[in-house]
Amino acid sequence: ARVRRGLLYKEMKAQNINKLVLGHHKDDIVETFLLNIFYQGNMGVMKPAYNSEEYGLRVIRPLAYVEEKEIIKYTKKLKLPILPNDCPYETSENSKRLKMKKMIEELSKDSPNIRSVILNSIKGLF
Repeated sequence: ARVRRGLLYKEMKAQNINKLVLGHHKDDIVETFLLNIFYQGNMGVMKPAYNSEEYGLRVIRPLAYVEEKEIIKYTKKLKLPILPNDCPYETSENSKRLKMKKMIEELSKDSPNIRSVILNSIKGLF
């Protein structure tokens, strides 16, 4: 993802584009935070918005506070196409991200608002 974003940033700079809108949602932010804690040993977060000083652009994630299931529900309501995700880092049985997704799903059985609780607890890191 970093390599892909770096290439995108360079192309944006070349075309004088200074804002990048990404589709990451609440689940992505929570999963990434947990991945960083469990596997990287840090409290790195995926921020809803930030400035890339190196490339002189603003990155925003307008869906940062929306759960994935709500996005799926809305796209179905509007009959928008949903493309399959073939990324092995997210879909393979050995995927750490998939493990986080399953863990959060399991925790949400006892605490339906677990995604919001986690997100609220890390807002200070944004």
